[in-house]
Amino acid sequence: MTKYEGNVLFSVLEAEVPESFFSSVIRSFWTAYEVAHNLAFANHAPPEAHDLLPYLRRAKIEESLRDIASRSGLLTTYEKNEGKNAWYTQIQTSNCVFTASSVEGPQQMVRSAIFRETLAASAQLSLFSSNEEEGKAFYGIFLHGPDVLEPSRPAFIRLGFPSKDCKSWVENIDLYIYCNFDMKQLLTEVAEECVEIASPVLLPSVGVRKKA
Repeated sequence: MTKYEGNVLFSVLEAEVPESFFSSVIRSFWTAYEVAHNLAFANHAPPEAHDLLPYLRRAKIEESLRDIASRSGLLTTYEKNEGKNAWYTQIQTSNCVFTASSVEGPQQMVRSAIFRETLAASAQLSLFSSNEEEGKAFYGIFLHGPDVLEPSRPAFIRLGFPSKDCKSWVENIDLYIYCNFDMKQLLTEVAEECVEIASPVLLPSVGVRKKA
C-alpha cells in the first residue's frame, strides 16, 4: 500500500476500515456470484434464470455486505431509495460511506440514482486535502460486474470514489491489488464455501409442448 502514502483518502481508509474487511468483501462477492448462478439455473429454465440472475446476485451481495460490515464492527443499515421502491445497503465509518453497484466495465460510471448523487454531493473528495469545509465523508462504491464468458464469476471488483456530480471517478481502486489478493487461494476458498451451502431443490424438468 506504499503507493497510497500521503493520500488523505487512503489514510482514512487505513485508520477506519479493518484491513480484513476489504478481503472479506472480495470473497463474499465471489461466493454471491457462484451461489446466485447455481440457484437461478438449478431452479428455472435458462430464459427465466438469465433474467432472474442479476436480481438474485444483487440480493446475495447486499446481504453479505451487511453481514461482513457487522462482523467488522462497522455501522450498516438498509435504506430505501428516493422512489421508495427499492432498498440498498449502506455501510458507514466516521468519515466514509459505502454502497455497492453493478456496472458493465471496471471504469464505467454507475447509472444515475438520486441516493448516489446525494451521497456523492455531500462527500469530501479533495483527496489530497484535509479541508473540512468540503464535507465530512468519503463516498465509495463497490463496483462489480459478471465475466462475459463465465457469469458465475465477477470480472472485476473495485472501489470507486465518484466526483461530487457523480459523473466521473476521482479514485477507482482495484481491490485485488489493494489487498494483495491471492487468486488461487480465493478460488479454493469459494469452492469450499459453496459446497457447504445447502444445494437448491431441483424442479422437475418440463418438456417443450409441441403445437398440435
